Amino acid sequence: MNKNYINFIDVLRAFSVISVFFFHFNEKYFSNAYLGVDIFFVISGFVITKVLVEEFSLEKKISLTSFYFRRLKRLYPALVVMLFLVLILYVIFTFQESIIFIFKSFLSSLFGLSNIYYYFSETDYFLNKFPNPFIHTWSLAIEEQFYLFFPIILILTLKAEKKIKKKITIAVFSFFIIASLFFFLKKGGFVESFYSPIAKSWELFAGSISYLLYQKKNKILNLEKYFLIFILILIFILIFINLNLSNTILTLCIILMTSTLLINSNKLSNINSLNYPFIYLGKISYSFYLWHMPTLFFFKYYEFYGLNLLIFSFIISLFVSSLSYHFIENPIRRKKIELKVLNKKFYIIFAMSIIFFGILVLKMFNINDYINKYGKEKSNKINELSFLIKKYPEYKDWNKVFYGGKLECNLQNPYSKINDLNFYLNNCFTKNKNNQDLIFLVGDSTAFSLVPTFESSFVNKNFVYFVKDGSIQIPGFTYMYKDRIFNDNQRTENDYKKIIKNFNILSEKYNKKYFVISHIFSAYLFNNNVEIIYNNKLLNTEAEKMTSLKKSIEYFINSIKVDNVEIILVKNYSFNLAKYKKCKVKETFNKNFQCSFDYLESKNKHKKINDIFSSIAKENSNVKIFEPLSFLCKKDPCNIENKEYGIISFDGLHLSKQTAEKLGQNFIDLIN
Repeated sequence: MNKNYINFIDVLRAFSVISVFFFHFNEKYFSNAYLGVDIFFVISGFVITKVLVEEFSLEKKISLTSFYFRRLKRLYPALVVMLFLVLILYVIFTFQESIIFIFKSFLSSLFGLSNIYYYFSETDYFLNKFPNPFIHTWSLAIEEQFYLFFPIILILTLKAEKKIKKKITIAVFSFFIIASLFFFLKKGGFVESFYSPIAKSWELFAGSISYLLYQKKNKILNLEKYFLIFILILIFILIFINLNLSNTILTLCIILMTSTLLINSNKLSNINSLNYPFIYLGKISYSFYLWHMPTLFFFKYYEFYGLNLLIFSFIISLFVSSLSYHFIENPIRRKKIELKVLNKKFYIIFAMSIIFFGILVLKMFNINDYINKYGKEKSNKINELSFLIKKYPEYKDWNKVFYGGKLECNLQNPYSKINDLNFYLNNCFTKNKNNQDLIFLVGDSTAFSLVPTFESSFVNKNFVYFVKDGSIQIPGFTYMYKDRIFNDNQRTENDYKKIIKNFNILSEKYNKKYFVISHIFSAYLFNNNVEIIYNNKLLNTEAEKMTSLKKSIEYFINSIKVDNVEIILVKNYSFNLAKYKKCKVKETFNKNFQCSFDYLESKNKHKKINDIFSSIAKENSNVKIFEPLSFLCKKDPCNIENKEYGIISFDGLHLSKQTAEKLGQNFIDLIN
């Protein structure tokens, strides 16, 4: 073992990786455990500075070629094996419902750009709307990006005179910490800057300064052992006990305390044999970090929860990561490869590869349509590899069963053009010149899933839709997730105004107009993790929310300044726990299990919202109510597979395409 090896760092790594494991195990109960990643950042900064400074002390220089090559040997073999194996397992053992997104995540993770991809695709690490076995690679990408420029900065500072070079290095690192912290706080701290390598670099630089102070044995930070143990306990409390502190404050505290522990880590390195399991877990922590997320993903996919999930996923993660460490990570890292021949060529190839693949993957963000199309063309061959799709062939074509309208017509899509009415008329409009009726659909993703209702059954009418996933498109309303990275609903008010403007312009050409509003308001108003704002006022009570909702919808209706228009309010609905995929997974192991949902439970869940709709309809003669749930279920329990309407829903909230199409006749009966 290296005589300068610090055992306590492995203990700290073990604590970090266990924290992250618990966060991914259950984000609700261990909501602060994500901070384990921030501890990793500080440790990485400390260790990488230690390695480079020691190399400079011995060799009087730092070889960038050797450094980059060592990083590749250290990080990539285990990462590449994990990525390819998990991608294969995903294809074989899932319904492949997010295959395009997973493939993009795979590519961006492979080239150290997943943090950038997740940022631009607005992938929320905390809500994780699309479960992703590669979501955790964002932190590895940030470290890889940091390693590209950090050694160069360190080399420049170490070239200063011997007497002052350490002070200059600390001063330069402090400058980068201040600049990064400014970016971190300026961007909204924890929220908007989560995936940013610039906003996260201060944590790695904090680790770097910690090593320099560790070398210096700074008297100010030379703390007694019992006080260091107290700091360790305090870190545990902050991570595993919710003290209702802001995420930014928590991050600052964790980084400061971790740095203090590292500066004094020599005092905590005389660890007895009882701590050997933690030292071992620290040694395999990189492999454990790589494998814990895919392991949890597959166990959750196959309906493991609670204690079973915790025990089995931890044991399997430990077993697989041990194999990865002993047979891939450690042997390759220790294998000596002659670099003299590679020096110049390696520089050129490495630099060109990073640039080329970086451009390739970043370009991927701008050609979503091409990738989606390519994925659809190859989907049949990929589908054949999934044993679940073979067992349940009705799930084979995702776009046939879980489909709304065209993606470019969804306002949430970056390629949609709400300001361009002609774009919608050319792309999102079912036209019939011989008919003078217009159907105009607005709402969130539930409205998007209703698009087939009108496209299939109203071919003789004119139909256009303006929908936006995850939004409340009614006047005065916005909402904010308390722990969500992306909160872009401040655009909701502007979207509403443009929608009304477009409808008023478009309506001039038609005699009879139907304005359909479909929003799953219950998902926002009754969610404890969501703050509801109406006319710039935070709504704290249920009564305030209900009163404001009624006012907003009535204002919405009165904003429509055209004659001969009927307003259709689609009642809220959901199919409690009746997620088709999960039902089928359970049926795979339990033949007696039946996919069903409780009609009364679903109806009661949305009763308060739907009562407001009914009240508005009574008070306004031009308002009607459309209630999909009443057509889909006649008695309890309701089977999720309905002979008349097909498979009702695949996710428990949105209608399948086949069900939405068959609801068209029910809608025709309503308006006639």
